[in-house]
Amino acid sequence: MKSILVVDDSHTVRQLILACLEGDHFTVEEAEDGVAGLALAKAGHFDLIFTDIYMPNMSGTELIQKLRSLEKYKQTPIYILSVDSDPNIKDRAKELGATGWILKPVNFMRLTEVLKEIFGDSVVI
Repeated sequence: MKSILVVDDSHTVRQLILACLEGDHFTVEEAEDGVAGLALAKAGHFDLIFTDIYMPNMSGTELIQKLRSLEKYKQTPIYILSVDSDPNIKDRAKELGATGWILKPVNFMRLTEVLKEIFGDSVVI
């Protein structure tokens, strides 16, 4: 079973993603900011991470930097969740190690695409 971490200061966004992903193929944990997300990531292991970019206490870009400095997350896919589609911000996130970008409001079809990109076509939600 694949393990996914969702880090977003919006409870609604976290719940939407959890509702879409939890099931037979995935376990999903959630954190309300980068500090809590980093603590969960250090304590466990995740096969995929979704993070908001703008959060209190620790931004998504800071979280990505800290995750990429940990050996176990150097290759883990990390997708940004954001309402912001500014190419400069996307480029900066990619330089820091973001794998991709998902625009909010989060779309079930886009989540499915990402899961298939990461885990292959055999994944069924």
